[in-house]
Amino acid sequence: MTAGGDTDTVNLASYFNAGSVAIAGYRIVNPHKSFVNMSISGSTLTLTSLNVGGTNVVYVQAFDNGANTCIAIQSISVTVTVSNNLGCTASSGVDSVGLTGGSIAQNGTITNPSLIGTIAEIRATSGGSAITSVAANSGSSAQNVTLFFLITVPAGYANAGASIECSKQFSQSGSGAVAFDCNTTILTNQSIYTDGTIKTGNTLRGVIETTTPIKFDPVTTATQRSIDFNIRVPNSSAYSNANALVACTKSIAQPPTDNPCGSNLYYIQQSFVGEAPEDFCQNSFGGASTPIKSTATGLGDATNATVCSTVFGTTDPAAPWVGRDKYYRVESFQNKSSISSSSGPFHIWRISSSGIVTEVYRWDCQGGGNGNGFQL
Repeated sequence: MTAGGDTDTVNLASYFNAGSVAIAGYRIVNPHKSFVNMSISGSTLTLTSLNVGGTNVVYVQAFDNGANTCIAIQSISVTVTVSNNLGCTASSGVDSVGLTGGSIAQNGTITNPSLIGTIAEIRATSGGSAITSVAANSGSSAQNVTLFFLITVPAGYANAGASIECSKQFSQSGSGAVAFDCNTTILTNQSIYTDGTIKTGNTLRGVIETTTPIKFDPVTTATQRSIDFNIRVPNSSAYSNANALVACTKSIAQPPTDNPCGSNLYYIQQSFVGEAPEDFCQNSFGGASTPIKSTATGLGDATNATVCSTVFGTTDPAAPWVGRDKYYRVESFQNKSSISSSSGPFHIWRISSSGIVTEVYRWDCQGGGNGNGFQL
């Protein structure tokens, strides 16, 4: 494709084959959003070039609604060509390498910036020898440090294969900065699906980039798993290890593929689904009257439990509740009463599309407004 809005389409049906369960849909995995736009309609993937040249790999996942199946991934190499040269700064007939991000930690560790092209060397001075780190900043305040990057121009540009030297100034934190660690961030909404796929969830500070491992094998009994969530530290002088990758370990229960539903009976509210716990005090709806089965041992002790739909009064096989990461009112008995400012506290479960409870809240609408409560 050529840069500047050129499009190409891919028939995904020719790249994926359904197993015993039909393909339900496709998901986009685009690590290069400044390079190409991706969209899917039915089984057709549309790629739209932006104003950047080069070659990058993007991905598409195919999934089904089976309980014990895996997700297939297809890589797609995309090349975008431009008629311009690539240089340090943009000008007539020249595109900028676009050095963004990166950092120098207080101890001198260098984290490379994002850019178009490949960094061949890092230098402390223009034309100098290659370095891998700089001296630690022993002062209490941050200091500015300029690095020079020798960059190989990628395919797609008129000067592909050439080497250019571009500089970027960084703020290196001083000894007064603190190290970002696993106590600095807060991990929430992590879980494991029955097929072993890990849900990365969210973090209050930093960005979860990857997990170790990427996935587990299915299990026949509930199994506690240890997962490293690899978090990119914010690029801030407040942290001595700014922009570094920190591994934070969390123990999560993986539900079994055999009879994952449990035998504990609860009742769920179907007529209203919340985007947040606060939504339940802003709407009028019926009670929690739909029976479900769960491995949860109590309303407040349901995190990582499995939830399944069932038929009241029968032993019919249950299926995982497709919660779509929404919030549901759940009761231990069939409560047909609507929630009001005088009805007292109740429990809210956030349920994933695989039927895993990822968050549990005790909430009360007393006093009106959004109500109040807390996560258990």
